[in-house]
Amino acid sequence: MWDRSNWNAADRCGVSYTGLDYCQNQINQFQNKLRSLNREARLVFGDARSFDLHESFDLVFIGFSSLSEVVDNRDKIKVLQRIRSHLKPSGRFTFSLHNPVVRNLRLNQEHVFDIHDGSRTLEFYGRFQPPSSAGIVSGTQRYVIKDREGHTLEDRELDLTFHLIPKDEIKTLLATTGFRVEELWGDYDRSKFIESNPYMIYRCSIDTGSEVD
Repeated sequence: MWDRSNWNAADRCGVSYTGLDYCQNQINQFQNKLRSLNREARLVFGDARSFDLHESFDLVFIGFSSLSEVVDNRDKIKVLQRIRSHLKPSGRFTFSLHNPVVRNLRLNQEHVFDIHDGSRTLEFYGRFQPPSSAGIVSGTQRYVIKDREGHTLEDRELDLTFHLIPKDEIKTLLATTGFRVEELWGDYDRSKFIESNPYMIYRCSIDTGSEVD
């Protein structure tokens, strides 16, 4: 989540941003967020399996376990190949995944969050079937926004399918596409991964010894 302090720190480092999304509505919402922060970024509508930005980057980041929603491994390979082709030789690729061991125990969830100044709340409900033998999970996520008096302002339910990717499987996919794992963290504080961590956060570099084109 990028707030004003994040952008101010990044500005001091001279960092520029390019974002890619397959949903124009998400791009529009982020553009509005940028305007509210008085910030700019290049936002591109495109498919992660086939994008070509005609530019190389120091860092590519995929957050919120989004790679899990690319269910077919053949498509994951396409995504990873496109990312590798957009990295500078010294660049880094960082992404987060759910730890399947932990996430499998927490498929059905309910949470309530305060929004902004506490004038609204967000209720979250996750309802999913147990994963298939291939680790594919399907179900729904429901989001309900209420005002302080408890009146519903918005109620939205989304179908969702994702892949709980085992550690060995993602390691193979990375090696196949010419990446080397530098770090594996268990949370966003960069603590070393252990099997009870909720996340698997990878920092990768290009494997210069790889024969991948």
